[in-house]
Amino acid sequence: MKINLKYNYVKSVPYLVSLTIFLAVAVFSYFYIYLSFEDTKGGYFDLNPCFYQANQWFQSFNPATKLSGDLYCTVAIITSIIGFIYVSWRLITLRRVKQKTFALEIRPGAFIFPVFLCILQLCLWFWGQTMVAPSFDEVFSAVNCASVPVFQCMSYYMLPNNHVFFNLLNNILFHTASDHVFTGRIISLFAYLVLVIWAYFWFARQFKNRILAFLSAIVLAVQFSTWGFGFQARGYEIYALAQWAAFTLLFDYITSGRKRYLVLNAVFCVIGYITIPSFLYYHAAQILLMALYQVVHKKFDFRFWKYQVLSIVFVFYFYLPVICFSGIEALVGNKYILPSHASTYQFLQEVEFYSRSYIEYCFSNNFLSPTWLSLILFVLPVLLLFTKKKWLGVFVIVQVISFIAIVFLMKKLPFHRNLAGQYVIILTVTIFTIYHVLDNIKSWYSKPVFAIMMILLIGHFIRIGSRGMANNLYFDDATNAYSSIGQYLDDLPKGAVVGCSDQCFYWYYLCSQKHITAHQCPDGQETYYIKQLDEGFPSALHPLSYKLQSKILDYEVFRMIAK
Repeated sequence: MKINLKYNYVKSVPYLVSLTIFLAVAVFSYFYIYLSFEDTKGGYFDLNPCFYQANQWFQSFNPATKLSGDLYCTVAIITSIIGFIYVSWRLITLRRVKQKTFALEIRPGAFIFPVFLCILQLCLWFWGQTMVAPSFDEVFSAVNCASVPVFQCMSYYMLPNNHVFFNLLNNILFHTASDHVFTGRIISLFAYLVLVIWAYFWFARQFKNRILAFLSAIVLAVQFSTWGFGFQARGYEIYALAQWAAFTLLFDYITSGRKRYLVLNAVFCVIGYITIPSFLYYHAAQILLMALYQVVHKKFDFRFWKYQVLSIVFVFYFYLPVICFSGIEALVGNKYILPSHASTYQFLQEVEFYSRSYIEYCFSNNFLSPTWLSLILFVLPVLLLFTKKKWLGVFVIVQVISFIAIVFLMKKLPFHRNLAGQYVIILTVTIFTIYHVLDNIKSWYSKPVFAIMMILLIGHFIRIGSRGMANNLYFDDATNAYSSIGQYLDDLPKGAVVGCSDQCFYWYYLCSQKHITAHQCPDGQETYYIKQLDEGFPSALHPLSYKLQSKILDYEVFRMIAK
């Protein structure tokens, strides 16, 4: 089956999207600068006064934050006007070019294995639902990000827990949904399906063998982090997909020199950054690789560097509301960014321990299997340095070097899950290395041996992953909280009204799922009030009107004293 497409129409799409973004940024920036500090603050608070740590935001948004936002908006207006003029000119020149048609050929037979992959992934996704309770991070995002007004979702960066792009998608696509944890998991499922099927086509192109590509794609599908975050209402699966896509498109550009791959690479770089800023770990490796590649080939690639700059500009535009309403410090000065207070010796010990655990996490071992297996798989891509595919091996090495450099410059180690994309890339290149080594032997048993190795890895990853899924995704199993809190809520009298503090978002979520009336911002009419042990009473409630009834985990449950 062939689909005929107009070349100029397809090429105009990114230009039209860019024009829309430039216009939106300019309009937002103008009104932000035009409004006074008091009008801006009051208008934002009137949008929705009941949000996570609202009083803290009300105090932290000050004239200095507004002035800083004004300066950033001025920069945004200038750059967006320049961008709008340039892109408009490009669109006009594009109309003068003779219209060309190209055919997109679709072969139904090529989708047999992807269909089976989809079915398998759906089974893995549903199985995953049964293994883990909603995590605290999932519920935090669902309650405090995906359930608030859209603009507040994309402008209030209360914690790095706000994977802004992911939560924005969940908010816009499923705004009226009653369970944003489940809808968030659907978004992750979509990213999971795209990632693994894309990997299948990549392997099929490299191996020229669909069966081996199918087995290799299944290995990626059951990789612990890829599988696990494929059924989590968090941004890690989109984040991993963005890194995988940027990686493959980068090498498509290197081998073909075609601009379209570079444009798409930039698009996925933007998606990665606006989902989780730690995309920097990947992007630094991409920039370092291309710098090295251009030095070796003695050729400066202006087009590549242009699109790197453009991707950063569009990331800046996306985070502009965050900078204006939460302050730049919310992005660059939070506790997950600031340097560790450990001594140099202690930090080196942490690096040594975490380095081993990162490798184990990458290959799904999760501290349950011999470390030597992970180490062997991890160093295998080095063999590519002695083949025609050496730049794949170089990328893995550069990725490790750039990661170590960033860790020491920041003096901060990331969570294991912040490397989800790196794990996919490393496992992909490792699988490719195994195939390449066996294929060079040129023996009848090369392909059967590779197939057996992939089947063994699939079984190993499933066995280990299913055993450690609940504990090792976040290293914080919410099963106990889910069952304990759920059981307590089931015993509440009919008609009870529950007030929840900022840190009791998990209680609030379970109340909504059990159709119990709950308030995030108590008004004094609540039958019960729940808070963490270290929290005080809100001003709307009088402590003498409530009596401590129970302690559940780290929470205190108070009941209103009958008058």
